Amino acid sequence: MTEQDRFETLARGGADINEIARLAAAGRSGESGAARDLAAVWMHGAAAAPGRLAGIYDAAALGWLGTAPKVGAIDCELAPVPIPQEFWG
Repeated sequence: MTEQDRFETLARGGADINEIARLAAAGRSGESGAARDLAAVWMHGAAAAPGRLAGIYDAAALGWLGTAPKVGAIDCELAPVPIPQEFWG
């Protein structure tokens, strides 16, 4: 799988909170490709699943800082939408 294919796959499907936290921790420690993968997950939230942005942020903060934000979870029931192939130009 190419880097572009991996990015598009993550941007389309996102990742679970454990994987997001792992990616953030790996990015902080300089693991190759982790920051790119985390950026793809942020793209997923921005373009396909805005209802997941708060959860993505919380999981990334947990991985980067080692602790979750000290506020309650935001409950948002927006369903993800597909990112069309044309998006990638």
